[in-house]
Amino acid sequence: MDPQAFDSRSLRPVVTGRPGEGDESRTLLIASNAGWPAVRRGALKLITRRNWVYYARALFDIDADPGETVNLIDDPRFEQDVVELNDWLESELGRPIADLPFIADEQPSRGDAAAATGVGR
Repeated sequence: MDPQAFDSRSLRPVVTGRPGEGDESRTLLIASNAGWPAVRRGALKLITRRNWVYYARALFDIDADPGETVNLIDDPRFEQDVVELNDWLESELGRPIADLPFIADEQPSRGDAAAATGVGR
């Protein structure tokens, strides 16, 4: 597997309150399976909703508004930030996913998978 396929670094220092150099301004992709992909850079967090029926965006300043109650998407002070974050998010979501190797030597049979997950009980 090509290690260059992943742009990754442990978030443990950030989560445990000991961020390293560059962690505060690091851009993070939050790709929700619920259809609300988001990006966070510094204090700003852009959340989006993309589908053929409904499109929405919200921008929050996490430092000033940790509860995410004030949507800044239409605030002219953040217009350039919205463009940059949205462009970055679009490019990341459009990037091909790395081809990961299958770890197990054999795929479990349907019965084994059901037993392992509790499905079918």
